[in-house]
Amino acid sequence: MSILTKFEQIAEKMFTGAFKKSPQPLQPVEIAKLLVREMQGHKRVSVSAVYVPNVYKVYLSPSDWAGIGSFALAFSAELSKYLLQQGQQGGYTFLSQPLVELAAGEQKDGSVEVVCEFDEGLVALPTPELGDSEQKERESTLIFADKNFARALMNRESGYILEVVEGPDSGKRFPLGTVSIFIGRQAECDVVLEDTKISRRHVTLAPHDAGFYLDDLGSTNGTFVNGRRVGRTKIGSGDRIAIGNTVLELRVV
Repeated sequence: MSILTKFEQIAEKMFTGAFKKSPQPLQPVEIAKLLVREMQGHKRVSVSAVYVPNVYKVYLSPSDWAGIGSFALAFSAELSKYLLQQGQQGGYTFLSQPLVELAAGEQKDGSVEVVCEFDEGLVALPTPELGDSEQKERESTLIFADKNFARALMNRESGYILEVVEGPDSGKRFPLGTVSIFIGRQAECDVVLEDTKISRRHVTLAPHDAGFYLDDLGSTNGTFVNGRRVGRTKIGSGDRIAIGNTVLELRVV
């Protein structure tokens, strides 16, 4: 079974239903193919190796993003594995395990934009100096440990923070990364607040070039941005989000 066929089966099982909600369905396998083309198109040839980017930012239309936002991290991990395998088969060298970041953009439904870069700050891949069995075990840990992938992805800061300016958590500051986050009372949320009038999963924020897309997740008491009740809206630096008795301000640091 080819790598692409295996990826397609995984994507079909986990994500295709969400993509089909769009008027012009976007196929996950097309994103995978586009990433490989971008990888090959941005290679750099040195004396001893051919280097390819290790960070890939994938921008989807608002409606496509709405369909997969809650699956974005899992899908990013699968795309990362696929890209690493394709790169290794092609004889390319990554500075680290490739990271694929999904975000809402301003594309038309069914369209995708990929921006790739070389980031020397990420942990490098191990060099293959081990015995066959030991190397396979190490690669398995590296490539398929999604929790390690997630940690590296979340640690890539976006230059933004959320500061609680009113409410029980007043004064707390939450640095934002380059992947979507959940805000609410539930312990599993990325930003956990103590306000009892906030829903367990109240809103989600998805990064965008000039800020974030905010989505209310059907909360009981609603979400307000700068005094206006919203369901989905784009926010930027200085905007204030009111949920329950809490007010958070998005700031650039």
